Amino acid sequence: MWDRNTSGRGTVRTKKPGATRRMACAIGMACAIGLLGASLVACGSDGNNAAGNVRTHDWSDAIAAKVDGEKITEADVNDYIDGYRKAYGLVTDAKWATFLDEQSSTASAYREAAIRQIAERRAIGRIADEEGIDVTDKEVDAAIADARKQAGYADDSDGWNAFLSSIGKDTKSYRTDVRLTLLVRRYAETHADIKTPSESQMRSYASTDVAKYTGKRVVAVSFARSADAMAARAELGDSGITMDAINAAADKHDGKAKNLGWNGLSDMDGACTKAISDLSAGQASDVTHDGGKYVIYYVSQEYDASTDGSVDVGTMPKELYDALKSDVTTSINANAMQECLDALMKRHNLSINDMPKGLPYDIDIKANSTYGATNSNADSGSENADANVADANNGSAKE
Repeated sequence: MWDRNTSGRGTVRTKKPGATRRMACAIGMACAIGLLGASLVACGSDGNNAAGNVRTHDWSDAIAAKVDGEKITEADVNDYIDGYRKAYGLVTDAKWATFLDEQSSTASAYREAAIRQIAERRAIGRIADEEGIDVTDKEVDAAIADARKQAGYADDSDGWNAFLSSIGKDTKSYRTDVRLTLLVRRYAETHADIKTPSESQMRSYASTDVAKYTGKRVVAVSFARSADAMAARAELGDSGITMDAINAAADKHDGKAKNLGWNGLSDMDGACTKAISDLSAGQASDVTHDGGKYVIYYVSQEYDASTDGSVDVGTMPKELYDALKSDVTTSINANAMQECLDALMKRHNLSINDMPKGLPYDIDIKANSTYGATNSNADSGSENADANVADANNGSAKE
């Protein structure tokens, strides 16, 4: 579950070599909280046929696995994977096959990942009280807010509710999913031997994605009327603009200032990216017409890599430093957290049955992928995935 991007700031299309049993599974990426991109947005539940895929068989009586003697049906697994596919636009066979091909993975690897996620939630949901594990409403609220932001519905409740409905959820069921996912993570953090990253590890990690941990901190000032925006922009000047000046201009001309954060950590739209491309700290863009509003983009802070292209961790702004530390902490503790959860599943007697034929997500990758399933990387990756899924296979069930 933990060999994946859990920072909540990347994309779901992450492929890592030497993956554990979860194959850097995109379901796991979406459901992990670090906090969550690919995010909690697509965090699956074992209840509804979210993607609306046509089933040629009723899988509700087919047993995929058992945990503590409780059945996990193939229908539960189908629904879990369907929710992910719907959320990321992978409903058609061609898109799903291409995605699996790009990940060098297989439907069987994703099936096991889904089963383990479902089993972990059920087990930890039952033992949370006796283990003294809890998450607060505030933590759940923060995780949901982060997911909404990443999905583009931070300020759009109607859009968010419609999105949840499209993946077979409502606000109540989604909140339950988020809480259970946070409990799983809390359990792993509590029981695993979590290590604090060193500055050397942070510097090395940052060097692999310099653009993410450098860049510009951006504020967007929006106006309903062009005249107000133009008047505000004229008063700001060309350089040396302060945040106080931005707030004063917004107040005076009926504007609204909103902190967008660092461009390396946020998914800023094309208009914003273009507007700030040539700006330095203390400068503002010309007025842009964006989404029915008139917007001025302001760069409040700038942080560049060193002349040799490396990142100086000691001088990083706090937001960038905290994001980097969170990412590295998750990365270096991935194996420990995974081993902790695997041990939990062993204690709760998780057994996984062999994968039957005809499951709705088990498609012919080579026949449907547009990526190129015949390349050697995809073939060897699929073999590795199958090996990971079957590594503890002793007959008809795996533990």
